[in-house]
This record gives sequence, C-alpha cells and structure tokens, in this order.
Amino acid sequence: MSFLLPKSQDRPSQRPPRRVEPASIIAVGSGKGGVGKTFMSITQASAMAQAGRRTLLVDGDLGLANVDVQLGIAPETDLAAVIAGWVELEDAVTPVDDGSSDGGFDVLPGRSGSGA
Repeated sequence: MSFLLPKSQDRPSQRPPRRVEPASIIAVGSGKGGVGKTFMSITQASAMAQAGRRTLLVDGDLGLANVDVQLGIAPETDLAAVIAGWVELEDAVTPVDDGSSDGGFDVLPGRSGSGA
C-alpha cells in the first residue's frame, strides 16, 4: 500500500502565495533554574517591540511560570487553558505596554503555582 499521491493526480505546480510572512522564533531554555531565562526573554521581547517588531512572548512553563509576575500583570488565563481547549489562543494573550499593535508586546503566560 502506498501513501504517496499518484503522479497523475492533479497537484498545484507551485505553492499558493503566503498570506503572512513567516515568524522568527527565538527559544530560550536551560535545565537549571535561576539563571536568568525569564529576565533575558522579557528584555529581548521588549527590545524587539521597541524596534518595531510584532512580538509575542510565550512562557512555556506549565508549573512555575513567572513572566506574568516579573511584568506585574494579572492574566485572566494561561497557556495551560489553551492546551486543555478551555480558551482560544487569542483570548489567552495579554498585552504589555499596550500590546504589539501599539509599541509594546504580547504575552502568553504559562501556569504559575499549579504544580502541574
């Protein structure tokens, strides 16, 4: 059994045009706590936003996240709720300094204090 499309089947000769430009992704990680991952990530997100880049900072920690704490924001929901399907992604994003549309950046916070 073959899972490949037969060559005779009509396929587009080229990819359709992109609707948006591809995003740059910068991942920050370490196996050790307390080395400045959150501080560096917030600083990088802020610098990119100030340079005019649309920026979303995602805190992928689902147990001891603290981007929201360091920024002094109180998000209504978080990444864990998005993954569980309880809220839509756009509803979990919290603007910082008026958000990415107005010179600031957006945050998708991780889960703080859940022990998950």
